[in-house]
Amino acid sequence: LVVDEAQKAPGLFEVIKALHDADPRRLSIVITGSSALEIHDPLAETMAGRARIVEIHPFTLGEGFSHAAAEDPTAGELPGLVSRLLTGHFARSDYESWVDRSRWHAAERRRWTGVHLRFPLFPEPCASEEPESWIRDYLITYLEKDVRSLASVGNVTLFRSCLRQVAAHAGSPIKWETMGHRIGTTAITLRKYVGLMEQTFNLIRLAAFGANPVSRVIRAPKLYFIDPGLFWGVRGFEDLRLLEASGMLGTYMELAAIAEIAKWCSLEPTAPELRFWQKTAVSEVDLVVSNRGYHIPFEIKIGKKLDSRWVRGLDAFEADNRSIRIEVPYRIIIHTGDPEQLDERTYALPLWMFA
Repeated sequence: LVVDEAQKAPGLFEVIKALHDADPRRLSIVITGSSALEIHDPLAETMAGRARIVEIHPFTLGEGFSHAAAEDPTAGELPGLVSRLLTGHFARSDYESWVDRSRWHAAERRRWTGVHLRFPLFPEPCASEEPESWIRDYLITYLEKDVRSLASVGNVTLFRSCLRQVAAHAGSPIKWETMGHRIGTTAITLRKYVGLMEQTFNLIRLAAFGANPVSRVIRAPKLYFIDPGLFWGVRGFEDLRLLEASGMLGTYMELAAIAEIAKWCSLEPTAPELRFWQKTAVSEVDLVVSNRGYHIPFEIKIGKKLDSRWVRGLDAFEADNRSIRIEVPYRIIIHTGDPEQLDERTYALPLWMFA
């Protein structure tokens, strides 16, 4: 039994619960909906203890590449690299295996991934060379239809301004009061609208990494769009040359890498935590994934040529947390060049290897 757009009929959940309990072995029930806010209506039956929640994200880089190259029967996937990294047991033999496999269609993967630092990873525009129309229409329908249908949003114009402010500060710790003042609203309203963007699967929130769990709440979070194409559209479809000149392309790289890892984390039964670490302006790590007792730091760089300075943040992260003996099995640098093992525990993996 498949029920699509189930949030439009919350009363149906009691019937679905009764059907499930009557014959759970023979009847499989799939319930889909486009908004976490509406699917989890507080007045509807929650199906607690009976339901498994699956978030359907845009394509991973590997899925997108395979979709775009569907007419090429020799286009092979490189599945599972992130999944293997998340286990905490990525070894030199794994690294060598993926490097060997990545030689196939390396040029195509590199080109395609470079383009999709800005382009969306949804099915229709994924294989298109000009996805701007799709992104524009998506944003219009999201703002004018999906958002308006939610009673918690009373001012769509203000919501649009919040969306743009989040885009302008992507990758930086959010100062709620300052940002709210800039767009003429309160920090409370801004937080509510950001929460709405998260629950409609458009944003990822990263809390700060810290030994004290309370510090994760106190320190300002970072926000990222779940898809580079949406980020590009909200920012006004900036020209590639302007992005390179302004240094903003690095933010796109960061967003693409974090979104890719977040998609794979959503498939893990252990619910990994995604956080960032920052002690000073120069001592920081873009992403720390905590899973199964391991803490895996990721540094994300737009450059093709490896720089010894890229490991400084990784070294500082380990040094700062050495007293609490956190388990760091290896460190990962994601960049745009070629794969390289820097030392026994540090691997430089290009983003195109994830495609």
